[in-house]
Amino acid sequence: MRSPAIVCRHPIVCLYIPDFASWAMAHRWKSTSSSPSPAALPIICESGHVYSCSPSLRKRGVNVGDTVDRARSLAPDVEVHLRDVEVEKAVWNHLLSRLYTLTPQILPLTDTAFPSPVSGEWALLQNLDMDSFNLLTRELNGRTGVAPARSWSMLAAAYSYPGRSTSIPPEMVMPFLQQAPVSLLQQVGFNAEIIERLDLFGLKAIAHVTTLTRRHLAAQFGAEGELLFQFLHPQEDEEGAVPHYRPAVLSVQYEFEWPVFEPADLQPVLTHLLEQLLTQLAGRSARHISLCLKGRTQRQHRQSSRILKDATARQDILATIADTLLQQALLKNCKDPGGKAAHTMAVYSMAVELSGLSVPQPVQSLLFRKKADIDPLARAMDVRFPGKLTRPIQSHADPFFSEEEYRFESVCR
Repeated sequence: MRSPAIVCRHPIVCLYIPDFASWAMAHRWKSTSSSPSPAALPIICESGHVYSCSPSLRKRGVNVGDTVDRARSLAPDVEVHLRDVEVEKAVWNHLLSRLYTLTPQILPLTDTAFPSPVSGEWALLQNLDMDSFNLLTRELNGRTGVAPARSWSMLAAAYSYPGRSTSIPPEMVMPFLQQAPVSLLQQVGFNAEIIERLDLFGLKAIAHVTTLTRRHLAAQFGAEGELLFQFLHPQEDEEGAVPHYRPAVLSVQYEFEWPVFEPADLQPVLTHLLEQLLTQLAGRSARHISLCLKGRTQRQHRQSSRILKDATARQDILATIADTLLQQALLKNCKDPGGKAAHTMAVYSMAVELSGLSVPQPVQSLLFRKKADIDPLARAMDVRFPGKLTRPIQSHADPFFSEEEYRFESVCR
């Protein structure tokens, strides 16, 4: 059996969050709730069908592509939401900014990097603090893979359980591929038809596919077979190091000279930070806002965030939401190194972040002033006084009796 190339360098870390659309909605409820009760189970629908759902709903028979009615019949307690790409983008950018605090080498993987769309979000990282990253992985309930090449780290992340990490040393790449099923290739973006045909050929493990040459895969699967061969035979000179990432968020932070315990000392700082962010928006609007109260260690950080209904740059709206997030963050328990709830409420620094930035679409103003619409008012009056609000309509130009020239009808017809 011909072994694939082993790329030996600093290991590549891959973070994988499957069904990201439903994960973002569930994480939104979790981050905005101070109670320990479990979050509701969301279903994201698009064109009347299920676009994304949580693994717990899959166990109850709900699958991607099912109609919304079928999903409701299988799980009556679900929350159904229309897909909002801007919300997903805002939450993903916020998550990338949190990863940026651990390492600047981040490469988000989009759907265009693979032959077919992937129901989830991927990010490759390098040279980071693994202890802090593992804590974040468990908090996000994401899947992590660590391997000497990008392809192997992605397969390791797809192989992992939620909240867990699979680490593959260079000498264990081939043993891992020998037990990794070919179905993992579908999670990283390859067509389901390819996996079915590989299974019909008796190729059950990914290691079996690595024995095929470029000519074999291209003859069977065309251009996608070429991509599959490149994916299974990574080369160090082609991949290179993970490039540096530029966060697509606005973030400000204030370091307290002494630890702060009272909420009254935090409110003026929050107002000051929000004013700085509004200046940096420069005509843009934000869809997501987050606040973090940082303690002495990362375990003592308390974070709260909110997805806005509409993108906005209004100071009054953002100030009201920021005050609510501050109260929610103060109610959260921080943990000591032993994992137990700590009694200290000391805050060493405060950070506020805006993500999901966009430029509002210009609206063409009217050349002439438009008359006010009285229909809503008329309908409200007709409900309260039925048939009393009328208007004259000319019915005869030359009537015999003057009172027959006009008739009255309701304005709500």
